[in-house]
Amino acid sequence: MTGRDRIAALALPAGALAFCVLYPPEGGPRLLVCPFRSLTGLVCPLCGMTRAMASLGHGEWQKALAYHPLSPLAMAGLLLWFGWSLLRPGRPLDLSRVSRRVWISLGLALVACNLLRWCGIIESPRS
Repeated sequence: MTGRDRIAALALPAGALAFCVLYPPEGGPRLLVCPFRSLTGLVCPLCGMTRAMASLGHGEWQKALAYHPLSPLAMAGLLLWFGWSLLRPGRPLDLSRVSRRVWISLGLALVACNLLRWCGIIESPRS
Protein backbone atom coordinates (compact mmCIF):
# COMPACT_ATOMS: atom_id res chain seq x y z
CA MET A 1 0.00 0.00 0.00
CA THR A 2 1.45 3.34 -1.03
CA GLY A 3 1.65 6.42 1.17
CA ARG A 4 -1.18 7.97 -0.83
CA ASP A 5 -3.40 4.93 -0.16
CA ARG A 6 -2.64 5.12 3.55
CA ILE A 7 -3.60 8.78 3.65
CA ALA A 8 -6.81 8.03 1.76
CA ALA A 9 -7.68 5.19 4.17
CA LEU A 10 -7.23 7.55 7.13
CA ALA A 11 -8.95 10.56 5.56
CA LEU A 12 -12.55 9.37 5.88
CA PRO A 13 -12.60 8.47 9.59
CA ALA A 14 -10.41 11.50 10.40
CA GLY A 15 -12.76 13.75 8.45
CA ALA A 16 -15.78 12.30 10.23
CA LEU A 17 -14.17 12.91 13.62
CA ALA A 18 -13.20 16.45 12.59
CA PHE A 19 -16.80 17.06 11.55
CA CYS A 20 -17.99 15.93 15.00
CA VAL A 21 -15.67 18.40 16.67
CA LEU A 22 -16.22 21.35 14.31
CA TYR A 23 -19.95 21.15 13.53
CA PRO A 24 -22.13 23.06 16.02
CA PRO A 25 -24.86 20.68 17.26
CA GLU A 26 -27.34 23.50 17.76
CA GLY A 27 -27.75 26.59 15.66
CA GLY A 28 -25.59 25.24 12.86
CA PRO A 29 -26.65 24.91 9.24
CA ARG A 30 -29.13 22.16 8.45
CA LEU A 31 -27.27 19.68 6.35
CA LEU A 32 -29.89 17.13 5.44
CA VAL A 33 -33.62 16.83 5.54
CA CYS A 34 -34.74 13.30 6.32
CA PRO A 35 -36.95 12.10 3.45
CA PHE A 36 -38.73 9.59 5.71
CA ARG A 37 -39.59 12.29 8.26
CA SER A 38 -40.62 14.70 5.50
CA LEU A 39 -43.04 12.15 4.04
CA THR A 40 -44.45 10.59 7.21
CA GLY A 41 -43.85 13.07 10.01
CA LEU A 42 -42.22 10.24 11.99
CA VAL A 43 -38.59 10.01 13.00
CA CYS A 44 -36.43 7.48 11.20
CA PRO A 45 -33.97 5.18 12.99
CA LEU A 46 -31.11 7.63 12.40
CA CYS A 47 -32.93 10.93 13.02
CA GLY A 48 -30.86 13.10 15.34
CA MET A 49 -27.62 11.16 14.83
CA THR A 50 -25.75 14.04 13.14
CA ARG A 51 -26.49 16.43 16.00
CA ALA A 52 -25.81 13.65 18.53
CA MET A 53 -22.38 12.93 17.06
CA ALA A 54 -21.59 16.67 17.00
CA SER A 55 -22.68 16.90 20.64
CA LEU A 56 -20.37 14.02 21.53
CA GLY A 57 -17.58 15.79 19.66
CA HIS A 58 -18.15 18.75 21.97
CA GLY A 59 -18.31 16.57 25.09
CA GLU A 60 -22.05 17.12 25.61
CA TRP A 61 -23.15 13.59 26.51
CA GLN A 62 -26.61 14.44 27.81
CA LYS A 63 -27.50 16.38 24.67
CA ALA A 64 -26.13 13.57 22.52
CA LEU A 65 -28.28 10.99 24.28
CA ALA A 66 -31.32 13.25 23.88
CA TYR A 67 -30.71 13.52 20.13
CA HIS A 68 -30.10 9.78 19.71
CA PRO A 69 -29.70 7.17 22.48
CA LEU A 70 -27.38 5.00 20.37
CA SER A 71 -24.94 7.81 19.52
CA PRO A 72 -22.23 6.66 21.99
CA LEU A 73 -22.21 3.32 20.19
CA ALA A 74 -21.83 5.11 16.84
CA MET A 75 -18.99 7.24 18.24
CA ALA A 76 -17.27 4.13 19.60
CA GLY A 77 -17.45 2.61 16.12
CA LEU A 78 -16.04 5.76 14.55
CA LEU A 79 -13.17 5.89 17.06
CA LEU A 80 -12.47 2.20 16.45
CA TRP A 81 -12.37 2.83 12.69
CA PHE A 82 -10.03 5.80 13.15
CA GLY A 83 -7.75 3.87 15.51
CA TRP A 84 -7.61 0.90 13.17
CA SER A 85 -6.79 3.15 10.21
CA LEU A 86 -4.08 4.90 12.21
CA LEU A 87 -2.44 1.81 13.70
CA ARG A 88 -2.89 -0.58 10.76
CA PRO A 89 -2.49 1.66 7.72
CA GLY A 90 -1.73 -1.24 5.37
CA ARG A 91 -4.84 -3.20 6.32
CA PRO A 92 -8.17 -1.47 5.75
CA LEU A 93 -10.97 -2.30 8.17
CA ASP A 94 -12.86 -5.26 6.69
CA LEU A 95 -16.47 -5.01 7.86
CA SER A 96 -17.38 -8.20 6.02
CA ARG A 97 -15.56 -10.08 8.79
CA VAL A 98 -17.91 -8.73 11.43
CA SER A 99 -20.32 -11.42 12.56
CA ARG A 100 -23.79 -11.43 11.05
CA ARG A 101 -25.13 -11.53 14.62
CA VAL A 102 -23.46 -8.20 15.35
CA TRP A 103 -25.08 -6.55 12.30
CA ILE A 104 -28.47 -8.04 13.18
CA SER A 105 -28.10 -6.87 16.79
CA LEU A 106 -27.25 -3.34 15.66
CA GLY A 107 -30.21 -3.30 13.30
CA LEU A 108 -32.57 -4.55 15.99
CA ALA A 109 -31.25 -1.94 18.42
CA LEU A 110 -32.01 0.81 15.89
CA VAL A 111 -35.49 -0.56 15.25
CA ALA A 112 -36.21 -0.96 18.98
CA CYS A 113 -34.98 2.55 19.70
CA ASN A 114 -37.18 3.91 16.92
CA LEU A 115 -40.25 2.01 18.14
CA LEU A 116 -39.69 3.44 21.63
CA ARG A 117 -39.51 6.91 20.09
CA TRP A 118 -42.74 6.35 18.13
CA CYS A 119 -44.49 5.18 21.31
CA GLY A 120 -43.30 8.26 23.18
CA ILE A 121 -41.24 6.29 25.69
CA ILE A 122 -38.04 7.93 24.42
CA GLU A 123 -38.27 11.57 23.38
CA SER A 124 -37.78 12.20 19.67
CA PRO A 125 -35.37 14.90 18.53
CA ARG A 126 -37.00 18.15 17.52
CA SER A 127 -36.71 19.29 13.94
